[in-house]
Amino acid sequence: MNYLINLFKSRASNPNIEVIEKSEFKKRIANSDVKLIDVRTPLEFNRGHIEGASNSNIFNKNKFLKNLKSLNKKNPVCVYCQSGNRSRMASKIMADLGFERVYDLKGGYANWGL
Repeated sequence: MNYLINLFKSRASNPNIEVIEKSEFKKRIANSDVKLIDVRTPLEFNRGHIEGASNSNIFNKNKFLKNLKSLNKKNPVCVYCQSGNRSRMASKIMADLGFERVYDLKGGYANWGL
């Protein structure tokens, strides 16, 4: 359990994580190999999300980790939350679990509609 707590608190950079602007994020998610993950709560997700995203609530740690196990770690993953904080944590967790390419939407969903 301490391992998970440390992962969620960690802010260390990782070469497998790239925080990208909205224009680049749009290009990335247009690729069929990319998995798009919204890490917000189901309520937030149901109020609006990026088309094609699957919801994996980072606050439900067990389910979040279970969802990650079903993904191919060699394929790129695009992740976002509301403002960028939760997706930063999710990106760190994914990279630490061996995901090779994680793209985090700078500014989160709040930035998507601007």
